[in-house]
Amino acid sequence: MCETIVLNIIDLGVIFAIFMLSLICIAVIKSNFYRGFLILNYHIFFAILYNVFVCVNGGDALTYYFEAEKEIHSGVEFLGSDFIFLVNYYLKSGGVGFVGVSAIFSFIGFIGILYFDTLLYRLKDNFGKYSALVRNVIIFMPSMHFWSTGIGKEPIAFLSGVLFSWSILNRKFGFFVIALLLMLFIRPHIAGLMTVAFVLGEFVLFLYRPSRYKILTVFIYSSSMVVFLATVINFALSFLNLRISKIQAFFVSRENIISVGGGSIDLLNENAFFSFIYYLFRPFFYDAKSVFMVVNSFENLLLLIIFILLPFSSKVFNYLYFIRHPYLHLFIFSASTLLFSSLITNNAGIAVRHKWTIIPALVVYFVLPSVLLRFQKNKGSNVSPKKLILNKNINKKNL
Repeated sequence: MCETIVLNIIDLGVIFAIFMLSLICIAVIKSNFYRGFLILNYHIFFAILYNVFVCVNGGDALTYYFEAEKEIHSGVEFLGSDFIFLVNYYLKSGGVGFVGVSAIFSFIGFIGILYFDTLLYRLKDNFGKYSALVRNVIIFMPSMHFWSTGIGKEPIAFLSGVLFSWSILNRKFGFFVIALLLMLFIRPHIAGLMTVAFVLGEFVLFLYRPSRYKILTVFIYSSSMVVFLATVINFALSFLNLRISKIQAFFVSRENIISVGGGSIDLLNENAFFSFIYYLFRPFFYDAKSVFMVVNSFENLLLLIIFILLPFSSKVFNYLYFIRHPYLHLFIFSASTLLFSSLITNNAGIAVRHKWTIIPALVVYFVLPSVLLRFQKNKGSNVSPKKLILNKNINKKNL
């Protein structure tokens, strides 16, 4: 397939437009243009590396582009992989080549990384004295850039996950809608979990707000939520072509799936707890059989250290942290998605790509322990959780 890849004039125009749009986005989203420009060039390097990799080793990106017309003519459902085929079909019909389409998907991933970096900068006080180091370690992880540059679902899923975190911390409902729609097109079942997380998070947050009619409101809210969740679950099961009676057989059949997708590390024959851990942190160093796996192992070690140290860097780490956190939405979304994905992902090669959908929410959630103490101290005041996290002008004596 790669022998037929030609850089045409339309591709050059697309690349130039994407580059200019990237510079504009840096100026709009970030306060530090030079850092944003550095991240852009770093991302471009991995975009080139990714396309060289798929040309040599094959990959989904080639299938999505070169098989788009065949898939469209055979019938599509406009969701999941079919949505990516549909996008490629129309871009290809418009004369955009493989390189141009790759640039578009790489741009989507770059926007997600830019928002993620800005989010970490606004939360830098919660990292302590190692804030710059932790932020740089996370933002410049090769896997995040590598898998968010190729033609496929990963760049869109990553952007969606970041925008979800952005919407929660900034209390911007419009960003949540965008995140939900992006996820709905490529992974409707994850969009369902995202919606559930948002509803439950808002519900828990509401319980800690004073209200004259709280009992009545809680009853109405709970009833509506039950109906809503039933609808979401029904939609998810319908999309996955599952029925309650088939779910057990589905999980049993997992054991017979052969490991594919870029990794030979089988995750199927593990219990739920180890699947949960392995999904996030494998491959380990003793699993490494290639340069890519060595790099992934090193990244996983750094992630493991970050997730172990961050919660305990606060004086308020206790069971109340998980229950009364003002941004419980992030934990519900990341935990439910992680549990679901770890149970159905058959090998670590796939997990390396998919886990970046939830890592932004997990990182943001675990760097906020100190917010709980501040939130508890200010429950009776007019200081909102949003201001406690993002507003630098708040008098620290009141926190």
